[in-house]
Amino acid sequence: LIHGDIKSANILLDSYLEPKIGDFGLAREGPLQQYTHVKVSRVHGTRPYLPDEFLRAKKFSTKVDTYSFGIVLFELATGLRAYDDYRKHKFLKDHVLSVEENQVCEILRDTRGG
Repeated sequence: LIHGDIKSANILLDSYLEPKIGDFGLAREGPLQQYTHVKVSRVHGTRPYLPDEFLRAKKFSTKVDTYSFGIVLFELATGLRAYDDYRKHKFLKDHVLSVEENQVCEILRDTRGG
């Protein structure tokens, strides 16, 4: 099963503070075992959480969910949103990748969104 819309808003906490994935409205069965992806005609999901390769080639696979979860981890590590109109690099992935190697600790410490 491929969720197709992993994002912070779809990760909920139960009464024991255990995370649960919600909103399976875009979920699809994965490819048959001998295939690596399913070709789709339309792209669904939340743009800041989708890999560029999926947006271009429209090949739906478990890699889409893996990438999306990586963006959620970036959000947790930095305290920043996946998309922000006020940043130079609007998408969090691009913002993180634009940081110089010697500034990585700064982006992880700065949770003010700057």
